[in-house]
Amino acid sequence: AWAGVGIGLAVGLSVAGAAWGIFLTGSSLVGAAIQAPGIRSKNLISIIFCEAAAIYGVIVSIILQVKWGSTQDDLSAQVKAGYGSF
Repeated sequence: AWAGVGIGLAVGLSVAGAAWGIFLTGSSLVGAAIQAPGIRSKNLISIIFCEAAAIYGVIVSIILQVKWGSTQDDLSAQVKAGYGSF
């Protein structure tokens, strides 16, 4: 049961963090684009890094779900898989 909560938190918090980062950098990019419109493409790298954090969280949750799904019947295998993932 706790593994499912961890998998949900891995997805939810990584996507929420990425959304918050995109919100902050997006609003500052709008201000920067007004002041200096020529450097718009250079500022998009910060948005890409925020998206990479969300993608990383989704990949980690997929890995955890595969490890959790393969050991649902055996408690000792669940503990070993959880320790190996940690």
